[in-house]
Amino acid sequence: MCGLKYLPLIALIITRATTSPVPTHLFLLGGAMEDTTASIYNRMREATGLDSPNIAVAISAAPSLADGLDAYYTDNPGSVSYENLFKMYGFNPQVINLAIDNYAEASSADSVQGQMNIDIVKSADV
Repeated sequence: MCGLKYLPLIALIITRATTSPVPTHLFLLGGAMEDTTASIYNRMREATGLDSPNIAVAISAAPSLADGLDAYYTDNPGSVSYENLFKMYGFNPQVINLAIDNYAEASSADSVQGQMNIDIVKSADV
């Protein structure tokens, strides 16, 4: 059973080829995605051509940055954190600090947090 708190109904996951800055793969994941669906996570990793690709994890569906970071970093009984979930499948995860309550600042290229989020996305393979 999926233990992730803020799994969106549909998540778009785009990977880019290591030699191209343009996305070359698109993965659609439904809200009923299981934490243990190894074939999906393995396919995302394999599509990058890297053993341990960087993945940018958005917590934007969380009602607050604190809630999103809690789900990203904290394992709970019956559920694994986003960070550990992606590590378990061979990714180097980085969290995009963008939630409902800090949207204006965190999505602006003119803010420190916004620029940090942009840099995370630019460095991501997934």
